[in-house]
Amino acid sequence: MVLVAYCLSPVVPLLPAWTPRLVLLCGLSWSAAVAILVGVRRHRPSKRMPWYLLAASQLVYASADTTFYVTHDVLHREQYPAPADLLYLAHYPILVAALLLLVRQRTRRGTGPA
Repeated sequence: MVLVAYCLSPVVPLLPAWTPRLVLLCGLSWSAAVAILVGVRRHRPSKRMPWYLLAASQLVYASADTTFYVTHDVLHREQYPAPADLLYLAHYPILVAALLLLVRQRTRRGTGPA
């Protein structure tokens, strides 16, 4: 749906060309973190830490996306390594910790190996 909105977004002369991409793609990334947090609040799992870590991982990833698009499209800087690269890399240890906790939680309930 975001892809369709991005492709069909009208070209408004008052807005720079990067605006639809920045708003739609970064908005999608940020909304994933919000969806995880809303899901935790709504479903109230007994073990919330893995879900909070998953949300934190997505927040770091959304920050990386936003940093990348602003640096590349708005500021027109193409450097490597860029500040966004550090955020993209920081996302992985948090994600792995969340997934390990989810798997550990599942195997402790007696459902067998994941």
